[in-house]
Amino acid sequence: MIASQVEGAAGQCGVPLKIVASTEVLAQKCQAGEVTLVLIDLGFAGLEVKELVSSIEVAPARPTIIAFGPHVHANRLEAARAAGCDEVMSRGALCAQIDALLRRYTL
Repeated sequence: MIASQVEGAAGQCGVPLKIVASTEVLAQKCQAGEVTLVLIDLGFAGLEVKELVSSIEVAPARPTIIAFGPHVHANRLEAARAAGCDEVMSRGALCAQIDALLRRYTL
């Protein structure tokens, strides 16, 4: 559900969007300079946010990293902050701000 909202907002803003489910693929795209903004869904089971952020931070042009998840998962949200995400928010906040975030960080 979130992916379709982000896809719709990206399309309206004219921002290219690529959804990846692999830390390795994301790290390669970041290393190649193809990424300016990373949205991390903290709801994925088995996600190691610290490892993911670490793989992105070594990119020559580090993209902005925004993590989001259910507001009731305070531990996951705090872990994302501790891992070095630039912004951490609830899913509701992301949905409410997605157009503004895409414009701020990609245009």
